[in-house]
Amino acid sequence: MLQSIFNGLSSLINHQRAMDITSHNISNSEVSGYSKQRVNLEDNFTRRDGNHEVGVGVHTHSVTRMHNAMLFDRVLDSTSNNASSNEEFVHLQRVEDALVGDGLDGNTMGELTDKFFNDVQLLASEPDNLSLKANVKISGEELIDRAGRVNSVFNDYKIGLNEEKDLLLQEAQGYMQEIDSLTKGIQEVEAFNETNTYEKTYANDLRDKRDLLELKLSEIGNFQSTEGKPYEYNYSFEENGGRLEGIENARKAINNLQTSFNNSFGPLGNKIEEHINNDMENPNDFLDWNYNNTPAKDINETFVGFSSKVDSIGNTASSTEAIMRGLEAQNNKETKVNIDEEMTNMIRYQRAYEAAAKVIQTSDEMLKTLLDMK
Repeated sequence: MLQSIFNGLSSLINHQRAMDITSHNISNSEVSGYSKQRVNLEDNFTRRDGNHEVGVGVHTHSVTRMHNAMLFDRVLDSTSNNASSNEEFVHLQRVEDALVGDGLDGNTMGELTDKFFNDVQLLASEPDNLSLKANVKISGEELIDRAGRVNSVFNDYKIGLNEEKDLLLQEAQGYMQEIDSLTKGIQEVEAFNETNTYEKTYANDLRDKRDLLELKLSEIGNFQSTEGKPYEYNYSFEENGGRLEGIENARKAINNLQTSFNNSFGPLGNKIEEHINNDMENPNDFLDWNYNNTPAKDINETFVGFSSKVDSIGNTASSTEAIMRGLEAQNNKETKVNIDEEMTNMIRYQRAYEAAAKVIQTSDEMLKTLLDMK
């Protein structure tokens, strides 16, 4: 009789805990990074009564969060890859837009180059015409000035990239300090789990917060972590991933574009200055040089090639984002709170709670009847 009361009380307490956890899930359903939790009930050791094994209720073995470590690692990797390609694409697209917006793109530079040599062609027909010489000088100086502005766009943007990189590194440092603090708290909460086999305590909410920081660090760089027993946690953070990698790739692409542009325009700029300083003598020689070297074509191809690269990186960014979103959806299906599921669990736990309460009530009435009979 008393055993029934104890069993009912055990069930009452543990199903109350299950309802509390379910309520906790529902209240955190909109919290970013929260993973739903489940109460794991386990039989107590049975008691031997003569030739029979008598059950003595249940206990809460643990409250665990729904978390797939392997899937989450894939989410981290895909987040890093997408952040890298997207960051590179955004910056190169901005450079492309800046050049076009200021009239500095390949078409404009090529048009100015063609205009300059048209003026030189006219001068070749009248070498002593001062008005035509003035036109050649104006168009040549405009072309050189425009090339200087192109280089200013490159240089200014690279300075901005360095500043953004420094800010991201500072942000990452702050996240790593938070991870260190959370890890210490997790280890303190779970310190006795190795020796306590009856009931285990997990720092579920702290682990959710640490996972969220891991995700943020994966967006910034290449974040890797390992966790062993007894709850040892190690991590590394490098710049060969995430937004930091995207910034570095963008910087290299801008450097390559600038180098290609200067290689294409540099000889032309030198010839223009030389021609102007020599009072525009021998225009036919300059026209022959243009025919043999085709600077306008080289400049156009430089910018067209850059635009193709930007388009290619944009396609890569779209592809990596699709992969990331797919893995996020898988992870969310396993970890995110489903209100319908929680309400079903709440009803199930409530019924078990009510049944346990009924067991206690019935046992109490039977015990009272026995005492009254005596």
